[in-house]
Amino acid sequence: MVGNQMRNFSKIIKLFLLLTGGVSSFVAIFPSAGRIAGVLRMTSEGPDASDGGEGEEGRIDPSSLGDWRQFRADLISGGIKTTEDEASPNDERPTAAAHKTVSPGNEVLLSSQNPDLFADYMEGNWAHAVPVPEVGGLMIRMPFEMELHRKSLLADEKKRKVGRAASLLRERLSSSGSDVGAVDLLATAMWFRSAEGVIEEEMKRIAGGMREIRLEKLSAEDRQFTMSYMDYQSKWQEVALVVGQDEEAGTVSYVNINRPLRLSLSDDNPIAELVLFGASPTRVNDRGALIKFMVAFEEKCAVYLGGPDEQTLPATMIHGIADLPGATEIAPGTGIFEGGVTAACDGVIAGKYRPLDFRFFVGKQVCRTREAAVAVAGGAYTAVACARPVALKQCIGLPKPLWHEIMELCGGEMEALSKLELLKRTDLK
Repeated sequence: MVGNQMRNFSKIIKLFLLLTGGVSSFVAIFPSAGRIAGVLRMTSEGPDASDGGEGEEGRIDPSSLGDWRQFRADLISGGIKTTEDEASPNDERPTAAAHKTVSPGNEVLLSSQNPDLFADYMEGNWAHAVPVPEVGGLMIRMPFEMELHRKSLLADEKKRKVGRAASLLRERLSSSGSDVGAVDLLATAMWFRSAEGVIEEEMKRIAGGMREIRLEKLSAEDRQFTMSYMDYQSKWQEVALVVGQDEEAGTVSYVNINRPLRLSLSDDNPIAELVLFGASPTRVNDRGALIKFMVAFEEKCAVYLGGPDEQTLPATMIHGIADLPGATEIAPGTGIFEGGVTAACDGVIAGKYRPLDFRFFVGKQVCRTREAAVAVAGGAYTAVACARPVALKQCIGLPKPLWHEIMELCGGEMEALSKLELLKRTDLK
């Protein structure tokens, strides 16, 4: 009896670790975390452990916790009351499952592309920031202004050197009387506009009237600032789906889901061969597989540029069909699957599936897990957890770009940043 209670308590604590982002957050909140860690060890180790086979100390098995992503999203959306809050029977809070419309046009398009996914989207299209990247979640490239603002917040902490531009931004915000740590809409607009001005001034100063900036001629600080700015431009409003994490290698991989490359394969066998076989010269001889692929996807085929790495390999096929032969779930409970190309072709030809039920990604991005975490901490990216249909929807002809849709679903400061970025654009009505 006691053993079962301890194991259940262990699972609750492990769920909390998932919600808060790990042991460090847990220790910060609970000073007695050392004793709790001992409980976790007692209930997850030893020959008589029966809590789902968790034999590695501190390791969390998400499959044993049910739909913990949805549960966490509900908590974040509805708020967690503390003992200091006044309880009220009439206090109704929205849940993460509630639908939020940020673009009626996008919803209409989704209903025509994938009616089943549209139904899921209308039931719940939540999204929120998380501390670190998660498989099945997203990585969102933030505006360069956000990256600079994040650095400026460190300017007075432990006298860190954050660079000329970040220091300038900090000084301007301080002299204006702005609360640099505030996250309300007005404060966001103030620091964003100030950062925008600093970036423009710094790039003009660095260029010095030259037509072309030569990095080797710049100081180390100016070179780093320029390279960061160039990196931002090359990955502008990038939205990537995290598809894997190799703990032994210490790497995380993701594919860009808002960089469409082709919408059909008509009269383009080289692209079809690249998607199906990669750059392998031996597989190209499998004409039967190529013909079947063309029959299924010739008229409609969503091909995306997944990233700069592994472009010589066959494209990664992502979908939401759980019972597709040959497919595997990218992480337990996500409802997002990879693989099963042969069965997909057969299903599309037979009329069981629609071509736009699938997405093909040529290449992916692979980076060190620590690098991804640093990019999030530094403000270059925001890690986002989202509802399954948000991650699975196509990014083809969207009236409102996917980046803006997800930023606005997240709400708060991210929604404000989306609206500020929209003001820069002249290509959208």
